[in-house]
Parts: sequence; structure tokens; C-alpha cells
Amino acid sequence: MAEYYERESLIDALMNYTWWDIDGYEIDDCDAKRAYIEDWLAIAPAANVRPVEKCKWENLVRCGFASVEATCSACGKTLIYKSWWHFCPNCGARVKKEQENK
Repeated sequence: MAEYYERESLIDALMNYTWWDIDGYEIDDCDAKRAYIEDWLAIAPAANVRPVEKCKWENLVRCGFASVEATCSACGKTLIYKSWWHFCPNCGARVKKEQENK
């Protein structure tokens, strides 16, 4: 499974390591070290990702023989709930694990 990192967090973590330039000299200057890291990250492939939003179904109300109306905790949209939904069809938020089996 692919892993994704926030750019600034990765830069901050890499700043703690010792870096050498192409001639083998240690890079002591923080600005030079940061520029070196940013140049390296600029050529690395980037993925277009967003954080996984979690939700749970709230206000479950029976509205017919087999229908249940529910509200998504992430987007607030009320819709006819289907028990096999593991995500909100409106905003794409994933249903929390503890509620999936109910």
C-alpha cells in the first residue's frame, strides 16, 4: 500500500539528518540544507490525495417498511440509508469501523 506524507512534515524530519553536497562536504547551513531537500522533493513524483474523512450514520429514523433515513456526521446530508453503504454517497466519507457491522 502506498504511503503519503505532508511535504512540510517531511522537510522538517529530513532537516534533522546530516546532509552532504555533491563534493562530499557536510551541509551545515540550514537554508542551504532546506533548499537541497526542496530541490530533491521537487523532482519526486507527487500524488493528488486528500485525507480520508470518517463519518457515522446519525439520527437513524425508520421511514417506511424497509427504509431508514440517516444523516452523515461529516457533511450533514440526510438520505435514505442502505445497510451495505460503507461510505456516504454525498461526500465520500468512510463509515467508522465500529458502525459498519451494525
